Amino acid sequence: MAAHTKLISLCMIVKNEAACIARCLRSAIGTADEFIVVDTGSTDETIAIARSFGAKIIEAEWRGDFAAARNVGLEQATGEWILFLDADEELSAGAAQELRTLVQSQASPGILLPIWNLLGEEEETATINPVLRLFRNDPRHRFEGRIHEQIAASILRAAPDAQLRLGETVIRHYGYRPSTVAEKDKIERNTRLLLQAIEEEPEQPFHRFNLGVEYLRAGRPAEALASFRSAKGAASFERLSYAHLVFKYEVRSLQTLGAWQEAAAAAREGAKLFADYADLWHCLAESLCSAGRWREAISGACSALRAGPPTGVYHTEDGMGAHRTAFLLGSLYERGGRVDAAVHWYVESVRMKPSLLPPLLRLCRLLRVNGRGDELPALLERRFAFSTEEGSLKIASLLLDSRCYAEAVQWLRQRAAGPCWGEASAAWLMLAEAELAASEGRFAQARRWAAKALDDGHGYWHEPEPEPGHGHGLGQADGEMPVWLGGRHPEQGSPLGEVTKPGVEKSQTQASEYAKDRRQSYSMGEAKCRLRLLYAAVLQITEGAEAAAAFCQGYGADVRGSLAQELAACVAGILREEKAEQAASSGASGDRLARVLQAVGESIRHGSDEAAHGGVEGLAAWADARLEQLEQSLQSRSAGATVQRVLRSARLRLAGCEGEA
Repeated sequence: MAAHTKLISLCMIVKNEAACIARCLRSAIGTADEFIVVDTGSTDETIAIARSFGAKIIEAEWRGDFAAARNVGLEQATGEWILFLDADEELSAGAAQELRTLVQSQASPGILLPIWNLLGEEEETATINPVLRLFRNDPRHRFEGRIHEQIAASILRAAPDAQLRLGETVIRHYGYRPSTVAEKDKIERNTRLLLQAIEEEPEQPFHRFNLGVEYLRAGRPAEALASFRSAKGAASFERLSYAHLVFKYEVRSLQTLGAWQEAAAAAREGAKLFADYADLWHCLAESLCSAGRWREAISGACSALRAGPPTGVYHTEDGMGAHRTAFLLGSLYERGGRVDAAVHWYVESVRMKPSLLPPLLRLCRLLRVNGRGDELPALLERRFAFSTEEGSLKIASLLLDSRCYAEAVQWLRQRAAGPCWGEASAAWLMLAEAELAASEGRFAQARRWAAKALDDGHGYWHEPEPEPGHGHGLGQADGEMPVWLGGRHPEQGSPLGEVTKPGVEKSQTQASEYAKDRRQSYSMGEAKCRLRLLYAAVLQITEGAEAAAAFCQGYGADVRGSLAQELAACVAGILREEKAEQAASSGASGDRLARVLQAVGESIRHGSDEAAHGGVEGLAAWADARLEQLEQSLQSRSAGATVQRVLRSARLRLAGCEGEA
């Protein structure tokens, strides 16, 4: 063993990690005094990248034993403390000061750090596990276990009365993201090694537990359930540090199998032993809800909120006992028809995690379907504080995506004189006005709004004159130019950039600029893109597919597939026309509706996820508008309450909500 000449040594084992090792090592600069990298057979640039960070490289043959490989690195470490990371992990900002201060004032032989296992391609979904990652460099401290190797057992053997401490520095782990798991075939490798470990140590419940986790990740819930129940059968199971997690994964396996009553029973059993573990109460609420026992589910969700986010040695998921449980509680109240309670908990969910958007989307759709959409601007203003333009535009985008067009216009107009108003806000208000016009069947006006916003001042756009008597009652007469574009009239050139008339050839640069604009979700560029799409959607309705295709030419291959996103705004307008035409036996709206549904079908067949999603939204908008008409018709005829509840339930489900008859 090397002499201790440094404070912290970072020890890693790697193989073909060129894609991510630089991120890991970069995050440890300033924290560790030396990098010890054990390479077990890389054939890519892993070793060269590690050397560029000054790492000491030890090449070792892979023997199918993670503990043995890690111990090779420990033998070479000269730090008083060992920090171990995997190449697909990184330390959070501020780690250097936090960890170096912590170890210099620490009598404990080991420190647990929270590992955030990121499950999606974004950071919104994660499990959080406190894991022993920082420990004193002592020849008695060595890893054990062929796979899912552990250091705690050897530390506690050396000092049975030692107490491990909890640190706050977060380690982000990217290796459980679907793309990474598929690329490296980790599940198959882990399963093979765990089966071998079970042959060697058949009485070790930890192997059974980890095998169950791999089976569950592989989509084999029945085998996972058997493994978890085998682990539960171990002597003194309740005293194991991971017993709470065995219960939780047993419940998850039963949920995956659709055994909701059995899942609820397993969650109750676990909650009796671990009453302060919010994850089990949350899982209980989910299971009871799916079993049709939503009133009992509410009680379970409330217990999870009372327990609060798990701390200490509990392994958890982000939001358990907090924003995720509040969101669940909102959906439970929504399912029971208690709209005000649902609204309260959706708001609470966002209050707990302000970056969360799904609860706000549900809130907007819920109030719209229940005929209370006009309450949204005041509600949002009252319950939230918006200090940036981006925050305000997030709300505007959610209102538009929820088909709350008039409310989006009102929301943005209320901010026209505020300190957070800018060119992006002006562009989004143009979009909201255009979508509102389309949703009311004022297609010529929708085209004019888009044209005014996109006109480059060269006379390419020749829109029809305003139709008399079609104002939307929000204080802006048809055909008038709003005053909130910073004093710039379209005839003087628009701040929204240049577009070309239908049929004019566009360059590849413009197509790439379109794609760039689309990546900025709440930017002026995104509003420009949606205005182009809306213009094309209205062309599709009023003049046919060829006119829309000519307009879209040059904006990128995915643009026509994205039209359904804006076609959804037009569906209600077409049905309004249809209702007005029924007495005159006109077929114009029917022809337009056929064009929309044809375009929606083409979007779904287009192939991209965005196109398919937009197509489904278009179909949902059509179905919702039809059901709304039927609902209004039944109300005027005093139809039975049961029938009306069924229609309302169907509309809520189309909106992605949970309402039931």
